[in-house]
Amino acid sequence: MTNLAIAAGPVCLFTRPLQTAWSSDDDGLVDSLAEEIRLSIDFHMAQPNARAVDSVVLSGPGATDERVANELASRTGLPVSVGQPLGVFGDHTVPVGDDPARYTVAAGLALGVER
Repeated sequence: MTNLAIAAGPVCLFTRPLQTAWSSDDDGLVDSLAEEIRLSIDFHMAQPNARAVDSVVLSGPGATDERVANELASRTGLPVSVGQPLGVFGDHTVPVGDDPARYTVAAGLALGVER
Protein backbone atom coordinates (compact mmCIF):
# COMPACT_ATOMS: atom_id res chain seq x y z
CA MET A 1 0.00 0.00 0.00
CA THR A 2 1.28 3.43 -0.94
CA ASN A 3 -0.33 6.68 0.14
CA LEU A 4 -0.41 9.70 -2.11
CA ALA A 5 -1.05 13.12 -0.59
CA ILE A 6 -1.27 16.56 -2.16
CA ALA A 7 -0.38 19.35 0.23
CA ALA A 8 0.19 23.07 0.26
CA GLY A 9 2.81 23.72 2.91
CA PRO A 10 1.69 21.91 6.07
CA VAL A 11 -1.95 21.54 4.91
CA CYS A 12 -3.01 18.26 3.30
CA LEU A 13 -5.49 19.00 0.49
CA PHE A 14 -6.02 15.51 -0.91
CA THR A 15 -4.97 11.99 -0.04
CA ARG A 16 -5.47 8.66 -1.74
CA PRO A 17 -4.27 5.10 -1.03
CA LEU A 18 -2.61 3.38 -4.00
CA GLN A 19 -2.31 -0.35 -4.49
CA THR A 20 1.13 -0.20 -6.08
CA ALA A 21 3.59 -2.99 -5.36
CA TRP A 22 6.87 -1.37 -4.28
CA SER A 23 9.76 -3.35 -5.65
CA SER A 24 12.75 -1.67 -7.23
CA ASP A 25 13.28 -4.81 -9.34
CA ASP A 26 9.95 -4.29 -11.12
CA ASP A 27 10.42 -2.32 -14.35
CA GLY A 28 6.68 -1.49 -14.50
CA LEU A 29 6.69 0.03 -11.02
CA VAL A 30 7.69 3.54 -12.04
CA ASP A 31 5.29 3.60 -14.99
CA SER A 32 2.42 2.45 -12.78
CA LEU A 33 3.30 4.87 -9.97
CA ALA A 34 3.77 7.80 -12.38
CA GLU A 35 0.37 7.10 -13.94
CA GLU A 36 -1.30 6.96 -10.52
CA ILE A 37 0.35 10.25 -9.57
CA ARG A 38 -0.76 11.84 -12.84
CA LEU A 39 -4.36 10.63 -12.41
CA SER A 40 -4.44 11.90 -8.82
CA ILE A 41 -3.09 15.30 -9.83
CA ASP A 42 -5.67 15.49 -12.64
CA PHE A 43 -8.45 14.70 -10.15
CA HIS A 44 -7.12 17.27 -7.69
CA MET A 45 -6.85 19.96 -10.36
CA ALA A 46 -10.48 19.37 -11.40
CA GLN A 47 -11.65 20.49 -7.93
CA PRO A 48 -12.82 24.07 -7.39
CA ASN A 49 -10.02 26.43 -6.31
CA ALA A 50 -7.37 23.71 -6.72
CA ARG A 51 -3.78 24.84 -6.28
CA ALA A 52 -1.19 23.72 -8.81
CA VAL A 53 1.07 20.81 -7.93
CA ASP A 54 4.69 21.86 -8.26
CA SER A 55 6.68 18.93 -6.88
CA VAL A 56 6.58 15.33 -5.67
CA VAL A 57 8.02 14.21 -2.34
CA LEU A 58 8.60 10.51 -1.79
CA SER A 59 8.73 8.93 1.65
CA GLY A 60 9.05 5.50 3.16
CA PRO A 61 11.63 2.74 2.70
CA GLY A 62 11.16 2.50 -1.09
CA ALA A 63 11.79 6.21 -1.52
CA THR A 64 15.52 5.77 -1.04
CA ASP A 65 15.82 4.07 -4.45
CA GLU A 66 17.36 6.91 -6.47
CA ARG A 67 16.32 5.31 -9.75
CA VAL A 68 12.65 5.58 -8.76
CA ALA A 69 12.91 9.29 -7.91
CA ASN A 70 14.78 10.08 -11.13
CA GLU A 71 12.38 8.10 -13.32
CA LEU A 72 9.31 9.63 -11.63
CA ALA A 73 10.70 13.12 -12.24
CA SER A 74 11.20 12.26 -15.90
CA ARG A 75 7.72 10.78 -16.32
CA THR A 76 5.75 13.40 -14.35
CA GLY A 77 7.70 16.47 -15.45
CA LEU A 78 7.84 17.55 -11.81
CA PRO A 79 10.81 17.81 -9.46
CA VAL A 80 10.94 14.76 -7.17
CA SER A 81 12.69 14.72 -3.82
CA VAL A 82 12.91 12.31 -0.92
CA GLY A 83 11.32 13.52 2.31
CA GLN A 84 13.24 13.28 5.53
CA PRO A 85 11.32 10.65 7.51
CA LEU A 86 11.93 12.21 10.90
CA GLY A 87 11.75 15.86 9.88
CA VAL A 88 12.91 18.14 12.68
CA PHE A 89 13.91 15.19 14.87
CA GLY A 90 16.70 14.17 12.47
CA ASP A 91 18.23 10.76 11.84
CA HIS A 92 20.54 11.13 14.86
CA THR A 93 17.58 10.14 17.07
CA VAL A 94 17.50 6.62 15.58
CA PRO A 95 19.73 3.78 16.78
CA VAL A 96 22.78 3.35 14.54
CA GLY A 97 22.04 0.99 11.66
CA ASP A 98 18.25 1.27 12.02
CA ASP A 99 16.05 2.58 9.20
CA PRO A 100 14.67 6.07 10.01
CA ALA A 101 11.62 5.38 7.80
CA ARG A 102 10.40 2.92 10.43
CA TYR A 103 9.83 5.82 12.85
CA THR A 104 7.84 8.15 10.57
CA VAL A 105 4.46 7.52 12.21
CA ALA A 106 5.90 7.88 15.70
CA ALA A 107 7.56 11.18 14.74
CA GLY A 108 4.30 12.47 13.26
CA LEU A 109 2.40 11.54 16.40
CA ALA A 110 5.02 13.21 18.58
CA LEU A 111 4.65 16.44 16.59
CA GLY A 112 0.96 16.50 17.46
CA VAL A 113 1.52 16.21 21.20
CA GLU A 114 0.53 19.30 23.17
CA ARG A 115 3.24 20.58 25.43
